[in-house]
This record gives sequence, C-alpha cells and structure tokens, in this order.
Amino acid sequence: MRLQRLLTSETPRTCLLGAALLLSLGGCRTPAGVSKQSVQGKSSQYVPTEGTAPLDRIEVVPDSSNACGNQADAACSVIQCTDQEPVDSLADYLRPASMSPNDATDVSRGMTLADLEAIALQAHPAIQRQSALVDAARGKRVQAGLPFNPVLQFQSDEIGNDRSSGLHSLSISQQFVTANKLGIAQRVECHEIQKQQAQLRIEELKVLLALRRAFNQCLVAQQRRSLTDQILVVAEKSVAAVEKLVEVGEASRLALLQVKVQVEQARIESNNAETNYQATLRILAAATGDRNLVIETLVGTLPIALDDRPWEVLTDKLLSTSPEIPLAGSELQRARSALELACAQVIPDVTGRAGVGFDAATDNTFAVVGVSVPLPIRNRNQGEIHAARARVAAAASDIERTELSLETRLAGAVGRYQVAREKHDRLNEAVLPNAEEAYELALQAYRVGEVAYLQLLTAQQAMFSTRLSRLDALREAMIAGAEIDTALVDLSR
Repeated sequence: MRLQRLLTSETPRTCLLGAALLLSLGGCRTPAGVSKQSVQGKSSQYVPTEGTAPLDRIEVVPDSSNACGNQADAACSVIQCTDQEPVDSLADYLRPASMSPNDATDVSRGMTLADLEAIALQAHPAIQRQSALVDAARGKRVQAGLPFNPVLQFQSDEIGNDRSSGLHSLSISQQFVTANKLGIAQRVECHEIQKQQAQLRIEELKVLLALRRAFNQCLVAQQRRSLTDQILVVAEKSVAAVEKLVEVGEASRLALLQVKVQVEQARIESNNAETNYQATLRILAAATGDRNLVIETLVGTLPIALDDRPWEVLTDKLLSTSPEIPLAGSELQRARSALELACAQVIPDVTGRAGVGFDAATDNTFAVVGVSVPLPIRNRNQGEIHAARARVAAAASDIERTELSLETRLAGAVGRYQVAREKHDRLNEAVLPNAEEAYELALQAYRVGEVAYLQLLTAQQAMFSTRLSRLDALREAMIAGAEIDTALVDLSR
C-alpha cells in the first residue's frame, strides 16, 4: 500500500524536510483522523527515484517482506520520488484528529447509566438502611394502637388470723384508655411513616445524584484520556520531526529542547488522565454500593449542546417535586398530632378490677370489685403540651426554611450551570473554530517556510488546550445539571 504526500516546494531542502517529517511520523498505529493507509514495513535504505520525476512528490513504499513490529521499525521506510498524484497532503500527518464529544464512548458494550442506577437502588446500603427505618416506623404505628394488657392478680390476706389460712382472692384488672389516645398515637406514627418515606426518597436521590455525577465525570475522564493520548502522539512525532531538522541544520537545539519539554508535559497530562479515569471508575463503582462490581466500559454520550435552564421554571418545578417539602410537611403534621396527644393525656385513664375471693375462717366466698382513676391535680401534662406547641411552631418555620434552602441551592446550581454553559458554548462556537483555523493557517505557512516550527507547535498547543478547556466546562455543566435534575438534594447532610 502506498501513501503519497505532497510538498509545496521543489527544492531539495523541502524534499529533505518532508522526508524527515515522514520518517518521524510513520508508525504501526494510525492516530485518530489519519487515513487508514498506514505506513508499515521497515527498510534502512533511502532510495532516490531515477528519471524525470519532480522532487515535490514523494511516496512511502512499505517493505512487504517484514511485518511492522513497532514505531521505531515503521520509521525506516523506503522513500521514493514519483510523478503519481498524491492521495493525502503532508498536513494530514501534522493535523490532529477532529474529535467530537462522543468519540471516546464505545456503545457496542459496557454499562449504561440506567444499569448502574438499577444496581444502586437495589444494593446501596444507605437505601437499605432507610428502607429498614420505614419498616420500623410501621411497626411503631402498630404498637401505638395496641391497648394495655389485662393484669391477673392473686392475693392472700389475714393469714394466721384465728388460726386460719386467711382471705384468698383472684382478680383481673384492665386499664381503659380514654379520649381516643390510642387512635391519636397511631396518627402520630402515621406521620412518622410519611416522614421516613420522604427521607427514603431523599436517600434515593442522594445516591442517584452521586452516581450521575460520577458517571458524567467518568465519561469526561474517558474523553480526556483519549484526547491527551492524541496530544502525546502528536508531541512525540513533533520531537522526531525536529530531530531530523536539527540533523540537516534546519532547526536549532533550542527548538528541540523546547519540543522535548512539551512532550514531557504531554506525557504527564496523559498519565494523569489515565490515573484520573481509573479513579473515576472506582468512584463510580463505589457509588452503586456494590463492592464486587467491576466496570470496564461505559455506554453514554456527552451532550453536543447544553440546554438552557431558566430560573423561574426550575423554581416552580423544584418546590412542587422536591421530597424535602413533603418531609418538612410530614414533620409539621406529626408535631400537630403530638400536640393533640399531649392535650388528650390530661384526661386520665380508668383502671377497673374484678375478681372472686375465699374466706378460709368462715368458708365463705366473696367478690372483689374496684375502680381507680388518677386525679389530674398537680400534673396536667403542662410541660409536654408547652413543648409540643413549640415543636409545632418550629416545624411550621422549617417548611419555609426548607423552601429558602432549596431556592438557595438552586440558585447556586443554576449559576454554576449557566457559567459553565456560556464558557462551553463560547469555546465550542468561537474559540475552538478560530484555534483550529489558526492552526491550519500556521501549518500552511510552515509548509511554505513562512513561519518557524515552534510557531506551528504553539498554534497546535493552543488548539489542544482549547479542547481540554471545553471538556472541563462540559464537566462542570453536567455536574450542575445533575444537581438540578435530581431535585438538588444536599449531599452535605
């Protein structure tokens, strides 16, 4: 397979420069955006073509007798001048691949966000704990409505009086609850169940929010890893190209050292991106609550454009859908029912007793009947009633506090989202196209010898830096959007 490259000058200097660049840019692995007509094979000979072929066209002829083992081997190819039409320009090797936000996602296999959410809702210990608390509240409701157990009593009196065994009686007593205290107590616990159910919904949203944030960060980290790998490949090829230029006296050692510094910086960024990606995968697995879960690949897409999130629409929706409002409302209802129960406690319960006895001295039987009622003279449950009224006032104020807290968090999330969205849109619509065009112009100018190689690298670095900045802005927008979409549950609680 032949890969032809067109140079813009017919001078021997340009031919040598093009040959050096091609030698440095050849390799087994074709980077993203480069034609699949990859340079393979190896040879240690530089064979100029004899005849009348112009020097402004060259082609790489792979040696079919050897398989390409690595990039170092691929750099040794037979370069010949030819008069055939070129299929690609030299700029294609220097031009980095155009990468959309979803290029790093493998949609053929892997786990989707819906898969991970299903695992988290079933396995996360925070949700299991809160579900157990809901069941505990149901048990307390049942218990609150149960009456007192009857009391069975045996009693012997006057034992030994007149040398008799005395009086013996067997009785049963029952405490009767008045003023519907049991029904009111059950209402209190019903509101407690509602409170725990709202808390369960909040825990579910907390888990989903943490999961979605981790998932989005992982997608961005996956994309960043791919982009930094591409930057590293281009940087390494730049070093090889400048080394060839230094050998022929077309570049200084200072330029070579500067390019090598850029390579090391690109390698650091690439290694950091890989480490960060692996860390986000572990964070994502931990967010599901399943310790044994192993995530290899994610299936998801990064948004191309970010939607607008108007404050007024979000505020109305938030106050009507957030589970924190029902949580505060159930606490208020519970406090009111508790106040009603405290007032009902003033009315005393009645204890009745009935039984039968036997007088051993006279051989007579007798009946035992009794009624007891506490007299609410000193203790009329004043303290508990006062405390219950205070709890009602606190719960009423807590509803307004919750609404203000939701609006405050919404304002912060919307603000972060809008800032990140504006930055992303500006980078995507204005800065990045200009950076790419500037790089194209610098590349063309370099080909005709109008700019130095370092200027070309500066333009290239600016373009890659803009792509990374766009990814960072997208990550911040997606995190803020996840907070908005999951009802702004406060993870600091």
